[in-house]
Amino acid sequence: LNTLTTAPTAADFGTVMETEPSGPDDDSPASRDMVDAIKRHVADEAIKSAEESKELTVSSYISNPDQQQLEMFVPRLAEVEIEVLDCSYCLELRTPHLLLLALRSLSNLISLDLMACNLANEGAIIVGTALGGGMSGAPSLESVCLRANRIRGEGASAIGGGAAKSTSLRKLDLSANPIGDIGLMRLVLGDPNQNTS
Repeated sequence: LNTLTTAPTAADFGTVMETEPSGPDDDSPASRDMVDAIKRHVADEAIKSAEESKELTVSSYISNPDQQQLEMFVPRLAEVEIEVLDCSYCLELRTPHLLLLALRSLSNLISLDLMACNLANEGAIIVGTALGGGMSGAPSLESVCLRANRIRGEGASAIGGGAAKSTSLRKLDLSANPIGDIGLMRLVLGDPNQNTS
């Protein structure tokens, strides 16, 4: 039995790969329709839960929702008059218009958790404006978590200014942000360059 066998070559694998039947096209209309139907169902379940309890942890239903999901989701949350909203890790909220949409739409909100949403100074300024009453339709927040959002001195100053004007705020979490000593001073004392009248 002098049978000589050769090991398969890369060319042999290439041939095998080319002859494998292709799977379903992930970008086909049927696949997109199925994904959209699943997203709608999940959003419906989240809204149903929020309607019953007046609170929602977004990540329990949608892991890091995209811009389109948030644009569809936030107005529906306003309809159920949600009071407690946890949007931790919703990275698309770093987009200013989405954060503005949420803060202007959810007027019954008393607790908002935006931990690790990558808001940075721009997002902090928006939240500070809402806290200070400078935004039409903004909720009277009692608790705000902005932990781990890359907020620096300028953002801390805006938050401090808004918090100082707020009559409802009781709890504010800015931990794990690089606000620095000057940012801390501005958070506590306000920005000396801002008009305090």
